[in-house]
Amino acid sequence: QFPFETFVPKLQFLSVVLPKELPRLVKIERLRRKFLAANIKGEQYPCPGLAFIPKGEGKPSKGGSGDFIQTLNNLYEWTNVAAFSFDKSTETWEVMALDGSKRRFNIPRIRLMFKADDPETFAQRVRFACDLRREIENNL
Repeated sequence: QFPFETFVPKLQFLSVVLPKELPRLVKIERLRRKFLAANIKGEQYPCPGLAFIPKGEGKPSKGGSGDFIQTLNNLYEWTNVAAFSFDKSTETWEVMALDGSKRRFNIPRIRLMFKADDPETFAQRVRFACDLRREIENNL
């Protein structure tokens, strides 16, 4: 599991500048330069996220048939994962399920939502991908 600090948003400063305080963007830029100057090397930690991966038991749960969305919901589920690396050649992320099984998957970005992602932006990305797929299938 991840420590609590992993889920806490980073670099949150007031957008209103108080007297004798640095503006928000100046603080962020100084911190960015500080971390770049530190040139930290060594162990990389995985990023927490949610992934749409096959269910743990490997068997579809009982449910109705016919509806494609329902079929996907029977076979796949959103699971807490740790994202380890990105493979540029296949454009997939290597993730490990945090459901106790420690199963590993290589999944595309569309099936991975990092905890730091904005849920609305992620939903728009999925909607765009589905619409584009539908449009291309209709043009074939």
